[in-house]
Amino acid sequence: MEKNECIYCKNIIKNKNEKHFVSDCCGRGMCEDCYQNLQGTDEQIQLDYADDETYDQIKQKYKDATYLCFECFDKWMKKENKGNTKLITKKIQKRFEIIGNDEGDKNPIIITKFFDPTGSNIWYATEIEEYWLAKENKDGTKDLITTSSFEDKERILKNGYKLTDIIFFGFLIISIDYPNKWDSFSLSELLQLKAERDLYHKEKRLNDFFV
Repeated sequence: MEKNECIYCKNIIKNKNEKHFVSDCCGRGMCEDCYQNLQGTDEQIQLDYADDETYDQIKQKYKDATYLCFECFDKWMKKENKGNTKLITKKIQKRFEIIGNDEGDKNPIIITKFFDPTGSNIWYATEIEEYWLAKENKDGTKDLITTSSFEDKERILKNGYKLTDIIFFGFLIISIDYPNKWDSFSLSELLQLKAERDLYHKEKRLNDFFV
């Protein structure tokens, strides 16, 4: 991997003024031809798209970083998270709160996407239905609370409760043996199935995934 190699066409960029979207990690970028032909694509990962925890980690290592190429981003995630991506961050939870409930919308916004890395299962999440929280008492009993509000969840956590699960709603593509459907699914279910979050997902309407 050469520093002056275009990350797309692999040609050598001879003029440094014609190198675009330079990765702050490896120094590679996009040549002039690819820049003209591929503008508007999602192949170049901007740090704005990384979750807040990853963004802070990268900023600490690469001061004033703006871009990481997708190869460097993958390597970073594997190193920091031992191959597993964080399934749901506070930044994404806030997006669910902002978008709100799309119930009744036949073409809602897909806020995040989960997938089975060893199979074909896909979960397109459109909303968070509930946060489940619990606090264990001294006598061994537990107090349970559910809320659909991100702000309420954060307030409850400050009162000694722990987040035990998150219930999503979305469009499910489970297997070729079952029809695609709208349904609820849980964070614990995704963790049990060792699902991952699509790091390159950009918010789009459901129909845009099937055009």
